Amino acid sequence: MIEESTLKLIAIIIKEKLEEGLICMPYIASNRQLVEILTKGLPQVNFEGLLIKLGMIDIHASCTNLRESIEESESLMEIGSAILGN
Repeated sequence: MIEESTLKLIAIIIKEKLEEGLICMPYIASNRQLVEILTKGLPQVNFEGLLIKLGMIDIHASCTNLRESIEESESLMEIGSAILGN
């Protein structure tokens, strides 16, 4: 476990580097953060859009349904991109 004093030192160093401009932490809208898929319940379109961005596919889909699944994924990606403003 990390000691509190070590955490404070890390926070101070990060703050200094931010002020010096050596590192930056740009704002990323909540709906564009890939981690959301693991931490929140999402609408189906957002969920499937993030799955696609992560490169995840249904490995249990039959080969006959693969083309249909790809087309559906592409369609959802377009809808998701429109919603997310990409």
